[in-house]
Amino acid sequence: MKLSNDQLDKLVAYLATLVEEDEEHERGGSSDCRAGRGHPGQQPAHEGPRVGRHRRPQASRVMYVVAGLAFFLIAGLEAGVIRWQLATAGNTVVSPQVFNRLFTVHGTTMIFLVGIPIVFGFANYLVPLMIGARDLAYPG
Repeated sequence: MKLSNDQLDKLVAYLATLVEEDEEHERGGSSDCRAGRGHPGQQPAHEGPRVGRHRRPQASRVMYVVAGLAFFLIAGLEAGVIRWQLATAGNTVVSPQVFNRLFTVHGTTMIFLVGIPIVFGFANYLVPLMIGARDLAYPG
């Protein structure tokens, strides 16, 4: 996809306004407040896409779980190919080298891209609720 100069200028201007609003919010004020559209500390009606930082404390925890579930689907496809290969004796769906690699990648995907993110996401979601904190001490 190729952007024209006009589209690129609009995109840069939009991203600059997002950064400006975010910096203004961190200082305690809001450009929406000055325009009569809200109060300090109140979220604006429309927020553009945020990358890395979220105003909802639980958003990143949910993203860990969602990412884990997405990789669970990928690992399920890998497991399906493994089972297809093992369905009958002498099956040649994949070569022995590809089967070994697929088996290793499936295990790695299940442990590091499914299990750990889901457990970490649930732990980061539930621990603040269990101890009565509003959020964790580090940015999530």
